[in-house]
Formats: sequence, C-alpha cells, structure tokens
Amino acid sequence: MFPNPLESETIIEKRDGMNLLRIDYKESSIPDKQLTKTQEKLVTIHNHIKEAIEAYGNTGLDFIQVPFDTKRLKAIQKLIVSKRVFRPTLLLIIGIGGSNLGTLAVVKALLGMLHNELQPDIRLYCADTVDDDYVYDLVLLVEQELEKDHEVIINIISKSGATTETIANAEIFIELLKKARQKKYHEYIVVTTDYNSPLWRAAQLQKFECLEIPKYVGGRFSVLTSVGLFPLGMLGIDITQLLAGAQAITKSCTSDDINKNPAALLATILEYYHHQNITIHDMFLFSVDLKSLGMWYRQLLAESLGKESTLTNKKVVASIVPTVSVGSIDLHSVGQLTLSGTLPVFTTFVIVEKNNNTLLVPQTSCLNSLDQFVSGKSLHAIMQAIYEGTAHAYERRKLPFVTIALPEKNAWYIGQWLQCHMIAIIYLGYLLDLNPFDQPNVELYKQKTREILADE
Repeated sequence: MFPNPLESETIIEKRDGMNLLRIDYKESSIPDKQLTKTQEKLVTIHNHIKEAIEAYGNTGLDFIQVPFDTKRLKAIQKLIVSKRVFRPTLLLIIGIGGSNLGTLAVVKALLGMLHNELQPDIRLYCADTVDDDYVYDLVLLVEQELEKDHEVIINIISKSGATTETIANAEIFIELLKKARQKKYHEYIVVTTDYNSPLWRAAQLQKFECLEIPKYVGGRFSVLTSVGLFPLGMLGIDITQLLAGAQAITKSCTSDDINKNPAALLATILEYYHHQNITIHDMFLFSVDLKSLGMWYRQLLAESLGKESTLTNKKVVASIVPTVSVGSIDLHSVGQLTLSGTLPVFTTFVIVEKNNNTLLVPQTSCLNSLDQFVSGKSLHAIMQAIYEGTAHAYERRKLPFVTIALPEKNAWYIGQWLQCHMIAIIYLGYLLDLNPFDQPNVELYKQKTREILADE
C-alpha cells in the first residue's frame, strides 16, 4: 500500500532548497469569522477525504493517491524507454480536454511556449479538434517526418474510449502510419484509456501498447496518471520530480487545519466571494509559459463546478466563471475592464520568483531617452515591478485577490501546483454542495453528435 499523506511525516525527501508554494492572501479581504466557519466544515470534509484515501481504487478521490503509485510509474517508465529506442522526432497526442490539457500545461511551463520552434529532439503536437484545416496541417507535419525516415509516436488518449473527436482523428493517423510503416506501424502507437473500454479492446486486437487510466480518476484529474506521465516522460521531463512535488504538498492539502492547508484556503476564499455574488475567477499569470496552466485550471474548475443543481437538489443560481489572463499582455485589454470595477471578479495572481534565464536592457541605447527607468534593468525586474504596480492598483480599487508564488519553474513546483489545485476544487465542490466529479451536461452534446452522425 502507498504512504498515507495524512499520517506520513516525511513522504519524500525534500530536495535541497526546495520548499512549498507560497500563497499570500492578505489582500483577499476574507473575514476571520469566515475562516473559522469553514474550519468547522473542514473537519467533516477531511474525514471524508481520509476515508477515500484509505479506500484507494474505489472513489473519485483516487487522484490524491496517484503520485504515490510507484507500480504504475515503473510500468510507464518502462514503456517510455522502449519507445524512445525508436528515436522519434515527433510525438502526436490524439485526445481532448483532460486528455491533453494537463500535458500541454506542464510542457509549456517547463520547456517554454516556443519549445517546438527551438528544434528539440522530440516535438509535441496535439490533435484535439476535428477542424479540417488544423488536422490537415498536422497530417502534413507527420507525413514530412515519415518521408524523412524519422519516427513518429502516436499517443491516443480517451478515458471512455469512445470520444468522437479522438476516434475520428485516431483513424486518420493510424492509416497514415500503416502506409508509411506497414507491418511495423503498431509499434509506434500507444493507447491510454480505461481498462476494457471500447478503445482498449480495439487496441488489444491491433497489438497496440496500452496504458490504463485508474478507473475512478476522471479525465480532468488525470494529469499525474499515465495520461500525462507517458508523453511528458517521452519529452524528457523529470516525471519523478513532478510526482515528488505533488507528494510533498499532499499532506498540507489534506490537513484539517485551514491555516496549514493551501487547498482548503483557496477554496474557502472562492466560496466566500461566490456567496458575495462575485462569480468570475480570473487566473492572472505573470509568466507567458504558465498560460497553459491557466487553461488547464479553467477546464478543471468549469467542468467540475458548472452544475445546474446541488447535491441536495437545489437549483444553482450562478456558477463560477473561470478566466485566464497573462501579464503583462492582458493589462492592456481585460486589465482595463477589471480595474474599472464593473466586473464581479476575484483574481489569483501567479508570479515566478526566479526565471531560468536573465536578459538585461542595454544601458546605452538609442532608445534610452524614451524610458530611463528600464535602462540596465533585467526583464524579470521589470515584470516584477509591473506585478507590484498591478497589485497596488487592485488594492486602491478594493478588488480582492490572492498571490501564488512559484519559487522556480521546475517539475517539483509544477507538481505541487497541479495537486494543490485539484484538491482545492474538491474542497470547493463540497463547500458549494456540488458534485465535482461528474459532467452530465457535456454528455448532451456527445449524445446528440452521435445521433446526427448516425443519421447522415
């Protein structure tokens, strides 16, 4: 059995200088009595989480224990080694929503927004839509690699094993591989799905390698399972440290003391403002590379909490609307709108304390006279000043916010980020009396789509 994060004093050895994410909520303006009120609820919620952790393999909260599942990790690592032997130059993920958003978030955060353009060993692309023109361009990219006698790995991901968009794209690219690699094409395909799903059974017949998604881990909570770990490992990302970061923060995020529990604290603040009719939650990231983390969180919150009725069958009057902004880019667009004070918005600022690179503005330049304040400064110092100026402007306008600080952009801290926010959404669901695990209304479009296609 795995270590229990509620009981283990030391889950994993802390790397030198590595700490936990820091959350500054002094400008959230949440009353102390609200924290006390939630603390009382937290005991009941914590007991429920404890029971779920102890019953690993049987509840929607299984994702909390996923980072501790070394058996699954070893199987994934073994498959990564076997596929990297082919020296692939392109990895194509065929999947949508929870099947690719988490992977993209980690890749962009750790390898950068321009990863593919910097000629890495393996480029990453995603077929997550059935837009003809976009998929056609992907077909051309894959064809070009194959014609150069380079290898391409295709990772087909669908929890249900029946996602319409995924199956359609999978058939296109499987056929492409068949023509180029004939009898060996199946060696370049990995299927990630639920055990014995329709896709699993089809993959077994075709002799594709299969990775199992834990039964009770929903798609949007699956980034630390085979869904994310296989493609991330293929790209050379340290998935062991990603899981280590998630492990390291789990104990805090499952504490029954709200002052020591960052996930419960974030959930409490959002619940409080939701009841104050502030229904927009803007994730404002002061790092371009973290934009996809915001997109991942947008799906996590929207699909988990966008429900029409509560667990006690009350009608939901207003849901929380997640939005994503990037500093300093969006200060010149939605920043004006938010600072006007006309939006019911709560903001989470995200900053990076230490970047991987440092660029200085030249001290002698033909443009020095235009802005003497930036001469000789690092771009990081300028970005930090912009964040501080933005925070000050929010304070003056009495707009509530919290700030999450990532000491660095590395696998350890990104693992913490993912685990903390997934657990926070569970707390928020319970506090709002919502089921954070289902998505009944998404099924409406899927069912109607199949009916329309069947009639054509």
